[in-house]
Amino acid sequence: MASAPLRFASLGFFASLSLTLAACPRAPVQPGHRADGGAGTARTNPSAHTGDAGSDPCSVLSAEQRVLVVARIGETTLTLCDFARRINVQNQYIRARFNAPEQRRALLRTWVDSELLAAEARARGIDQEASVRMSITSQLARQLENDVRAGVAPPEVTEADVERYFQEHRAEYDTPEQVRASHIELRDRVTAERVLADARSHATDDAYWRALVQRESVDTATRDIGGDLGFFAADGGTTVPRAVATAVMALRNPGDVVPTVVESVAAGVTHFHVLRLAARREALHRGIDEVRRPIRNRLWRERFDAAQDRAVQELVQRLRASANVETHLDALAQVHLDDTEGVPPAIPGAGPGQPRTPIVVGAPAAGAPPR
Repeated sequence: MASAPLRFASLGFFASLSLTLAACPRAPVQPGHRADGGAGTARTNPSAHTGDAGSDPCSVLSAEQRVLVVARIGETTLTLCDFARRINVQNQYIRARFNAPEQRRALLRTWVDSELLAAEARARGIDQEASVRMSITSQLARQLENDVRAGVAPPEVTEADVERYFQEHRAEYDTPEQVRASHIELRDRVTAERVLADARSHATDDAYWRALVQRESVDTATRDIGGDLGFFAADGGTTVPRAVATAVMALRNPGDVVPTVVESVAAGVTHFHVLRLAARREALHRGIDEVRRPIRNRLWRERFDAAQDRAVQELVQRLRASANVETHLDALAQVHLDDTEGVPPAIPGAGPGQPRTPIVVGAPAAGAPPR
């Protein structure tokens, strides 16, 4: 039989797999049945049974090979088909490791240990603890959402769609001429004129300019970075006063210093600037042929994400409509946080180090009289 492409391996691999697991029983047993042949059904690993019919790695196995037992843990039966599915949830680079028999045996040992620990946890009632049940509920919800998203057909993006987007967002692909400048900000004109003369006498000396900025500028936001104002267009945008932008745009060569002190006013306060050109960036006008692919990719991703979101929301709405759901928002007023004085609010889902406080239901708020 021919091998299935990229389903991890051929029938020959699975046949050799069963031989390398020498300690495993070889009698075929239907998954889900008790190993002792008695009444009842056994648990099988639910995470192993994934994938649609068209991509199921078990499809390259014969019916007898699919049910070949590789391990039994109590009443749980793990088959060769289960094992193939477990391997195939990994990416292709990790799957390649399992060409080595010792890696297959290590995976089986890990799998068996996990089943044993999970069975012991259930025996101790850990599976009924609130935190565990919440984790299981979250995982089930996440897996269902992933399954729904995976079932959404990819969208189609036509040339007309690309053309329309390009025309509607033309400004995004036209970048005006920009300059990058640095400045020394002073509080009065007399000081500014003195610093300007000093700067112009050393206009080509970058190190001297940086030292001058560090020594003279009162702008603490840019003083330690050489007075850098970044790139801006002729109007200055939201970061640079228009008077500053206009003066710098008139310069042509990096290192040039604006020949006069430039004034700007903010919140009624006059600021005095000594300005130096750092770089120029020419205007860029891109045609549709230069941006066709990124536009297509963007539209495809936006539409695909939107379609997947709709599919999930539609499922949730159907489930809400068919289920007996009740919410009592007034009861939330009875939830109070204990010992929260001086502690910033916790960020949901934050990692280690994020302050968290216990939630006490029905406890009085701080300063409230006892009930």
